[in-house]
Amino acid sequence: MATVSGGGGIHALCEDALAEILVRLPSLSVPRCRAVCKAWRRLATDRSFLVAHAARRPREVIVLTEHCLKISRGTTPLSLDLEPAAPEGGDDGGRRCSWRRLPYLYDPCPRAEDGTTRTGAFDLRASLDGLLVLEELLRGRGTFIVCNPITRQWTNLPALAHQCSAAYACGFYFHASSGEYRLLCHGVEGADGNSSHYYYILSAGSARPRRLACAPSCQPKPSNSNEVLYDIPVSYRGNLHWFSEHPLGGQTGKMLAFDTASEAFRLMPRPPELAAEWPDRERMRDLLVLDGELSVATLKLLELDIWVLQEYEAAGRWALRHRVTLPRPRDVRVVGVPPAMCRALPVGRSGILIACPTATMGTVYDLKGKKGRGVVDLGGFPRFAVFSESLVPHAFFDLPPSPDIVPPKFFDPSDERISARN
Repeated sequence: MATVSGGGGIHALCEDALAEILVRLPSLSVPRCRAVCKAWRRLATDRSFLVAHAARRPREVIVLTEHCLKISRGTTPLSLDLEPAAPEGGDDGGRRCSWRRLPYLYDPCPRAEDGTTRTGAFDLRASLDGLLVLEELLRGRGTFIVCNPITRQWTNLPALAHQCSAAYACGFYFHASSGEYRLLCHGVEGADGNSSHYYYILSAGSARPRRLACAPSCQPKPSNSNEVLYDIPVSYRGNLHWFSEHPLGGQTGKMLAFDTASEAFRLMPRPPELAAEWPDRERMRDLLVLDGELSVATLKLLELDIWVLQEYEAAGRWALRHRVTLPRPRDVRVVGVPPAMCRALPVGRSGILIACPTATMGTVYDLKGKKGRGVVDLGGFPRFAVFSESLVPHAFFDLPPSPDIVPPKFFDPSDERISARN
């Protein structure tokens, strides 16, 4: 096998051995390797190498914290891949786990000098393969951008503002046959009382949105709100899944699934105990993939249930896999007021992270050992998105973005700039 370069030491390594070393480097270090020599540059810019490097990056939870009545927000990722250590002194639900805290990824809601939100403020809508989908807040619904916060690249998705009076991001996915990243949106055309609902596809790199199919109109809600709400979808076996927050959730008592290959919808059963017309407000629930199976976590007071969908392809039956009692938290920052569960995400091989929108800490529980593993200080009132760093280049970032959109501000404490095109 040919060597990468002449001489001794690391330069004498074959290309495969060198790749095994460089693929373990942090994302910020890979661009620096390109300056060593031509052979290293060739390797560190090779797409297959960058794909392998991205596959080794840890999964992080981007916690969106809100300050000063939604004037400013920041993001802090927390690792999901490390097994949470047991707290010292036993199963104390009030202790903190040792979690890694990373620099801010982007400035999602910049402020003017007077402290008010200005044009260019964004809110996070989706995360996939190192890409974030942000919506510009002050321009009205339907203006989305896709960005890579590690390479600090961004471009806008096709605008829906001209076709729709309102638009709601449903889910972000990779369409394998076309090689496109696509955002599924629920668009509302026309005014209240004379409106039509459609699903739209916004493809990164395309100039125009594509109308996919008619969408269900807004279901009546206890709050009498006409807003179309969707859960953060869970991706499993090439499908996006929404548990109860979707337009047909109340009237059917079923989950909504979207096949990202055929781009078709179907309804799927929920666990029998969770198929009520309206969700039990005292029992919070969330979809997740646990041990390779599509699961639902529910929490009522301190009782945590984990349901697993068996025989997924045949839309089989749900089975109760775990029923455990969580340790009673000693701090209102864990449970919020009123107590609620917002998201449940797998941690390591047997852990689960539970948090709610009115608490600043999340509970970590070991399902296999049936022990509390402490709490995570989230630093604010969160909602979650899973993020994994990537340096993989995308052609749509080479297209000029719309001049009407104020660019998002990327930053981190080290102020080191990197680019996938270097």
